[in-house]
Amino acid sequence: MFRLFRHLPIVILTATLAATATEASRDFPTKWAHEKSDLKVDDRIRYGTLKNGMRYAVMPNATPENQAYIRFSFDVGSALERPNEQGMAHFLEHMAFNGSKNVPEGEMVKILERRGLAFGADTNASTSYSQTIYQLDLPNLDTETIDASFFLMRETASNLTIDADALDRERGVILAEKRNRNAEAYRNYQEQTSFLYPGTRVLERSPIGTDKTLKTMSAEEMRQFYNDFYRPDRAIFIIVGDVDADETIAKIEQVFGDWQAAGMPRDTSYADDKSDYATTAPQAKHWSSENSTATLNISLLTPYTEQKDSLETRKGQYLTAVTNTIFNRRLQDLQQEGKAAFLNGGLGNSSFNELADLAQFGLIVEEGKWEDGLRDGMTELKRAISYGFTQAELDETLTNFRAGAENAVKSAAKRRSAGLAGLILSRFLGENVVTTAETNLEIFNAVAETITTEALHAEFRETWTAAAPKMFFLTKGDIENAEERLLTAYSDNLRIAVAAPKEKVTASFAYTDFGTPGKVVSRTDIEDTQSLAVRFENNVMLNIKKTKWQDNIALMQLRFGGGLASIPKSNPGLRTLLGTAFSGGGIEAHTVVELQRILAGKTVSANLGSSNGSFQFTAGGTPEDQLLQLQLWAAYMTAPAYRDEPVQQFRRQVEAVYANLEATAGQVARTKVPNLLHGGDPRFGLPAKDAIQSVGAEDVKNFLADQLAKAAIEISVVGDIDVEATIAAVAQTFGALPTRQTAPLPYEEGRIVSFPSAGVTTLHHKGSVDQAILQMYWPTVDYSDVERSARLDVLTALFTDRLREAIREKLGASYSPAVFNTEDSTFPLFGFIGVTLDAKPSDLDTLSTAIQIEIDKIVADGFTEDELERGRRPMIEGMENAKKTNGHWLGRINRTQTKPASLTEYFEIYDTYTTVTTAELQALAKLYLKPETAFKVQIVPRVAAAAATASE
Repeated sequence: MFRLFRHLPIVILTATLAATATEASRDFPTKWAHEKSDLKVDDRIRYGTLKNGMRYAVMPNATPENQAYIRFSFDVGSALERPNEQGMAHFLEHMAFNGSKNVPEGEMVKILERRGLAFGADTNASTSYSQTIYQLDLPNLDTETIDASFFLMRETASNLTIDADALDRERGVILAEKRNRNAEAYRNYQEQTSFLYPGTRVLERSPIGTDKTLKTMSAEEMRQFYNDFYRPDRAIFIIVGDVDADETIAKIEQVFGDWQAAGMPRDTSYADDKSDYATTAPQAKHWSSENSTATLNISLLTPYTEQKDSLETRKGQYLTAVTNTIFNRRLQDLQQEGKAAFLNGGLGNSSFNELADLAQFGLIVEEGKWEDGLRDGMTELKRAISYGFTQAELDETLTNFRAGAENAVKSAAKRRSAGLAGLILSRFLGENVVTTAETNLEIFNAVAETITTEALHAEFRETWTAAAPKMFFLTKGDIENAEERLLTAYSDNLRIAVAAPKEKVTASFAYTDFGTPGKVVSRTDIEDTQSLAVRFENNVMLNIKKTKWQDNIALMQLRFGGGLASIPKSNPGLRTLLGTAFSGGGIEAHTVVELQRILAGKTVSANLGSSNGSFQFTAGGTPEDQLLQLQLWAAYMTAPAYRDEPVQQFRRQVEAVYANLEATAGQVARTKVPNLLHGGDPRFGLPAKDAIQSVGAEDVKNFLADQLAKAAIEISVVGDIDVEATIAAVAQTFGALPTRQTAPLPYEEGRIVSFPSAGVTTLHHKGSVDQAILQMYWPTVDYSDVERSARLDVLTALFTDRLREAIREKLGASYSPAVFNTEDSTFPLFGFIGVTLDAKPSDLDTLSTAIQIEIDKIVADGFTEDELERGRRPMIEGMENAKKTNGHWLGRINRTQTKPASLTEYFEIYDTYTTVTTAELQALAKLYLKPETAFKVQIVPRVAAAAATASE
């Protein structure tokens, strides 16, 4: 269960399996899943059905206190759209925010903001192939908030006006959202899906729709669609939170009980899907795409088998999960040991739209070296088919599964309501039973006793010999005779002679004794945070806070050194390689692969991260594993191995990353703009490829050595902990180390950064020719004045609302304009306000002007009191509710001793949010949002730019 995450991931492997995950367009179940299953349902959930057919599920849960989470789902998505309706379900979801019988256009979001719900974060909606889901996260349970939330959901259910003018205004927003989609990635998905499932309706029913239908669909057509599908018998209302079940059910009945369908239900037989996916011989399809990473997917398709949720079904799912976990672990070990010719890999099982069951093996390979990657992947696949898995592999996997199930039981009483609301909905839509953590553990223990290596082998062999494979091959460039070569390589690899896997012996963890436990020289109660500050004789600092928010969970952080500020500007590649060379290199006595076996079942990790002012380890685990976590960190700090294998693997990944740096406008913004904003400092953004490839493990070792040995250490622990046991654990580990520096070094030279001069910079991307990004920045100051920084936060929140209204709602020219305030105490006199928005390349000048117009209005007239209240209320509620999380308290106390002034920052920010005036915000806008200081970045398509140059 030891976790190690690599830095600079080239792609999440599941993205390569996108064509496998489309949800089924099944109708709402006629019965609750638990009514037809032998599984015991979680009896804390109250299920019911109103007389009109609307389903509901209510679950009282007091974590967090005084909050609740609503999920309102309608059984309609793009699957049920007719040809002229493509995109209508999603468009209709947008129209829910654009006027109803009792709420004028534009007022829904404002009503919710006044109750403390932030647009996007707490108020959201989504449309998929099969469902439309509305989400409200209630930051408080005041009567007014509950009433407003239920009222607005009822308005959505039956009272939308779908005004023609409002629909026309929203078209631009929808088209902007469609424009933001990665068109090339979607084309790749279409090619793979059409190859795997020829004739499937899924290809013609993307939730976003088509330009033609989005531009022509009428309000009348949408009202008919609304009446056809927004019906009580196609809806489920879920609420989880600190509520009384009886009172909440009574309110559901009161608000939704008189809702009646507007007409007869639509006959949806036209939406039945079909595909002639079967194949009797291996097939291959090659597809080239300029901005893609080379990927090989081997898919085995078999007839779809409906599996009702039952004890027997879950036993089978465990068997599949164990086999896949062991196999994927083998691939991971090969990568970490530098023995894999592929860059990443994994397999999984799923089903596609109730058409087929699918087993898929995906490999990310180096461009031009795909045959080597396929060989190594196929070798492991054949080894597993031929010989199965070892007892040691099974034991380790079951240990990890069991630990997860046992820890879930220990923390179940304080599971957070947001996750439970999502779980209830997903289980309902999948016709699965919501079972308790205790039941899940009982099922696992019963299954674990029956799982043998023979059973795993039979399961894997049956799965991976059940059908002829379909192989989809994606590369950047064309390959001559690619499909023929792939089929030949596959056939040749089937004949590779493979040896049985070897049983591996698990050693004991070698780092449990660091010397005489350290002596505590001071203990100070911190009134502001109700925490404890401890200092050891060797100057190691420890901050502790016991909380009630989660059972059996402890968050831990260790901070040391200077972080980015300590990295030389002449060697920016150090920051990028740091995590791989340090964490991936393991420790002297154990490789990372060995650590994963040794630490099976333990909730520990050793991922080194860096912020602007420090390096840090951060982990979340059980109190039981607290000492082991500290021992692991101490081992890494005193005996890092810096093995070369992970660095070499990383360098191969770097080539794939840099080959696609300009794939989309967003990619360019993330990797190149930070460098510009910090005056060309190469430590920000992604450095030049040579700067990374020229750095080795030895360079990282030399850079970190002094900081690991001497730098001040500040450890913070928050959660369900024993305070004295925590002090004793730190005393045995870090308290036993040689004397450390008393405070962090300043690294003054590394803290000097500068904002760029005013002007316009144009960058280019290789993505869709209709995609562009506009960003504008204005220099401010640093974080030395907390109250000023808090006022800037409020200013940017109100500025965001202004731009959303002016640019998204009125112009329909951008999907998600946003304004943000960035400051950091690391860099003196440096900070900025930024605006970012997506756009069409032809709209950049218009949008620049629109932004300046809104700034001029703010500078001249300021904000209204209502704008101020709507902007800051969600921020205040967010601060109040953050106090109910361990993460908040870790952030509050983690600099208690190295920066004592940070202890009062929360109160200063909160007081400023509640007292700031419109006049103060107007004054800040006048001071900082000056056109003569603005730095503008526009990211436009390279093809369009080249065409414009040619025409000149």
